[in-house]
Amino acid sequence: MAPIPLEIPDYITQLYQDPQRHYHNLDHINHMLSLIPTDHPNGRELTYATWFHDCAYDPQAKHGVNETESMQHWEKHVEERGEELSDIKEIVCLMIDCTITHTVPSASPVLVQNETKTHLVQRFLDMDMDILASQRDDYLEYTRKVRREYGYFTDEDFRKGRAKFLRSELKKERLFYLDENEGKNEIARQNMRAELAMLEECL
Repeated sequence: MAPIPLEIPDYITQLYQDPQRHYHNLDHINHMLSLIPTDHPNGRELTYATWFHDCAYDPQAKHGVNETESMQHWEKHVEERGEELSDIKEIVCLMIDCTITHTVPSASPVLVQNETKTHLVQRFLDMDMDILASQRDDYLEYTRKVRREYGYFTDEDFRKGRAKFLRSELKKERLFYLDENEGKNEIARQNMRAELAMLEECL
């Protein structure tokens, strides 16, 4: 696991312990942290993005609201730390913002002609989606946790929404960006296709 910066505010870790969080909690954060190479030159950026990307989480919020509020928490933290984090403020904001669509914006001025930062965002998104390529039992447990987070939906409405999400993701050419994660693409597709088949049986 990459070192966790000591400057992570207590209130951020407390947000991840909210009882309504079944998947987007400290287990998810710790798993992502474990995927950061200990010698990665941008480990600081990856670690901060991991801690802040889901700190605001309301399952009933409109699309993009949670991510926007999470970025605001990060910006507040940067402001409180003064110049210490100003050099990574923009890239961490972008990494959080990219979790809205889980795509890397090629037209972003932060990434244009910057292969290092593009690769960094790709690594972060791969970390966030790693659960999709987990072993079958772990994947099923993940789906159960997601269902609990969306407990306010009826079973029928949840199945329709989840099936829509899975179909959209399965249309992507790659679910994981980095070449080192190439093997995870097919594992994730198998998991997602199996889940989709179960959902469609009930629709």
